[in-house]
Amino acid sequence: MHEAIRPALYYPWVYTRGGAERTILELMTRSRHDWTLYTNRFEAEATFPVFRSLKVTTLKEISVRRNIRSWSLSAPTSRRPVSA
Repeated sequence: MHEAIRPALYYPWVYTRGGAERTILELMTRSRHDWTLYTNRFEAEATFPVFRSLKVTTLKEISVRRNIRSWSLSAPTSRRPVSA
């Protein structure tokens, strides 16, 4: 018998109904594995409703400005869970 695989995925912002969110959703729901999504900003009411039934762990919030500088400045602190 094989041990279950529990992969994790990090994406900084899950607060819209865009292409990245749709791709993450497809990956997590179509896979036979037990995925956990780690994110710095999760707005369940603003994104696809299915996300509410998935394992999403919110880390310390970072700016939603989508540029490498704002992300890189917050990356060292983004690994600390705030809620599950």
